[in-house]
Amino acid sequence: NRTPLFFLVFSSLFFSKLCLALKLHNNNNILDDAKALLAFKGNLTNPSILASSWKNMNQICTSWIGVTCSDIIITDNLVDTSLNRYLPSNLMYRRVRSLHLPGKELYGPICVGTLGKLDMLVTLSLHHNRLTGTLPYDLINCTSLREVYLSHNLLHGNLAPSSSSSVDDPPTTVIPWPPLLQHLDLSFNNFSGEIPWSFDNLGNLRILALQNNTITGSIPSLPRISTKLRSFNVANNNLDGSIPHSLSRFPEESFIGNSGLCG
Repeated sequence: NRTPLFFLVFSSLFFSKLCLALKLHNNNNILDDAKALLAFKGNLTNPSILASSWKNMNQICTSWIGVTCSDIIITDNLVDTSLNRYLPSNLMYRRVRSLHLPGKELYGPICVGTLGKLDMLVTLSLHHNRLTGTLPYDLINCTSLREVYLSHNLLHGNLAPSSSSSVDDPPTTVIPWPPLLQHLDLSFNNFSGEIPWSFDNLGNLRILALQNNTITGSIPSLPRISTKLRSFNVANNNLDGSIPHSLSRFPEESFIGNSGLCG
C-alpha cells in the first residue's frame, strides 16, 4: 500500500517547511530592517534627504533612497527515515543588503540598535557625510558585512565596534569586525587609539584605509593578512616605531605624515 508512504513523505515535507517558517519568524525580517533604518534616521539632525522616501515600510525595497534588497534562500535538510534520504526544503525571503548614502549631508550618530540590526547587510556606504560619535558595538552583529565605507565623517573613538576589542587583546581570540569583511575605509575621521592586533583575524580583508585620523602607537605586523592586503594606508596619523617588514611593500604615501614613524 503506497498511501502510508505518500503520507510520510508529505508529512516530512510539511514539517520541514513549518520548521523553516519558524526559523524565519524567529529571525529578523524585512520589516525589522525597516524599523532599524527608521531608528537610524530618527537620530539624525537633518534627515530631510530621507524624509520623502523613507516612509512606507512595505516599500522599503522599491522606493527607499539608498536601500537595496535581495532575496535570500534558506535551505534545510530533513532526514526521512522511511526513505533513508534527505529531503531538501527551501524558503526565500527578502532582506536589506546594501545601504548606500554617500554625500547626503547626514548629520548625527550611528546609534546602537539601528544599523547593527541589519544582520544581512553586505555593503555599508555612508562616506562624505557628517556622522558623529563612535562606532556602535552591535555592528559586529552584521555578520554578512563585506564592505564598509565611512570615510570623510566626524566619527571618533576606537577603530573597531566590538566593545571587547583593544590593542591588548590576544590576536587569536578577538574579531574586531564581522569576519567576512573585505573593504574597510575609516579614513578622514577623528579615530584615535591604537591599531588592534586583532585586525589580523580578518582573513578576507583586502583594503584597510585608516589615513588622516589621530591613531597612535606602533603598526602591528599583521602577519596573517599582510600578503593578502591589496591596499593599506595609515598616512597622516600619530604613529611611531618602525614600519613592519610585512607591510613595507606598500608605497611611501601609505605611511607619510607620521613624525614618529621610521623604516
